[in-house]
Amino acid sequence: MKRLISVLLVLSMLPALSSCASVYSNYREMEELLVIRTMGLDAAEAGVVLSLASGADSERGTPPVRLRVTGASIASGFERAQNYSFEESLFFSHISTMLVGEDAAKRGVGEYVDYVCQAPNIRMDIPIYIIKGSTAETIMAQTGDDKNGIAEILSGVREYLDDRGAAAYTVSDLARETLRHGSALVGALEYAPGIQQSTAGSADTGTSGGATEPGATAAAAGYAVMQDMKLAAFIDLENALGVDFIKNTVRVNDVVVPGRGGETVTLEITDGGCDIIPRWASNGTLTRMDFRANVSATVLESGGRADLDSVDYSAYLTEQLERCVTERMSAVLRLSAKLESDFLALGSAAEQSAPTLYRLLPLPFDSYLGELEMHVSVKGQLSHSNDIRRSVQQVVNT
Repeated sequence: MKRLISVLLVLSMLPALSSCASVYSNYREMEELLVIRTMGLDAAEAGVVLSLASGADSERGTPPVRLRVTGASIASGFERAQNYSFEESLFFSHISTMLVGEDAAKRGVGEYVDYVCQAPNIRMDIPIYIIKGSTAETIMAQTGDDKNGIAEILSGVREYLDDRGAAAYTVSDLARETLRHGSALVGALEYAPGIQQSTAGSADTGTSGGATEPGATAAAAGYAVMQDMKLAAFIDLENALGVDFIKNTVRVNDVVVPGRGGETVTLEITDGGCDIIPRWASNGTLTRMDFRANVSATVLESGGRADLDSVDYSAYLTEQLERCVTERMSAVLRLSAKLESDFLALGSAAEQSAPTLYRLLPLPFDSYLGELEMHVSVKGQLSHSNDIRRSVQQVVNT
């Protein structure tokens, strides 16, 4: 807890730290610097495996540089990395993503967060992702090619997630939410392998080589639940939609629902949100939380049905849409109750609804999650591509 308090104090100094980083960049010309854009952390038997990667330089035609070092701590790992012989000096102020292997996340990321929040040349507002089922070293060393390394791949993943409304949780978010709620969400990625082939590497310099896999990439894998800075569970990409509804971040998202004749129908969610209503008893006890969501969607693929415009079938699809969103929200709420983990920040909603009653609760809010009744209701609205075409045609005709 003392570490987290110190982290928040550092958060308030972020502008000052950013200015320190800009001063550092003035010591050398940018051409003399190897700009590191991605850092990865894995657990070792006696310390940390630190992986670093630059981006591809299209102007100079140079491929990404990858570096792997081990150290007794993350600080010693960075020190060893600086000692490797490169034509350029390593420059860390442009690190834009932090990756952590699953095993390391299970052991705890507190040391990593502490280091980033105190390091003068690494920003705290960088997204952090847990690598589901693999290591940061693997996903950084074996993805991409000479034109697009892990930094470029992650940029594409973030763009995809942003379009869906999925939040890119940062190191500072993790520290802040852990202090407030004891739990937090961060992004999760998976390693998607390609076809393996052998390439040359250099063991002397610590640069990556060995095996690369053309076509291998990093894929979005939902969210990771962090409890007291340790990995507690994953929320897959499907149920991550439930998180996005509860947190009111949902944007465009595709869901597949069953049709009446055994076919599948693809719906595109275009808008949605959720109101959280805590219910307090007359004796000051929090007894229930209601989640009232709304969702709008259009039909993308009809599975060959010709009666989509019928009132009856449209009502059926709307029910399936409501059921789909209800199930995904309920799955996330069940996980929160099972873990007694307030990674959804429901305590903040309870506090806002009745500040005095909340302060009088005898136990921390997350200890009530296992017994608290959760009720989800979803109101859906469905439109068809034909509706859109008719609207466009009406505009053209006028």
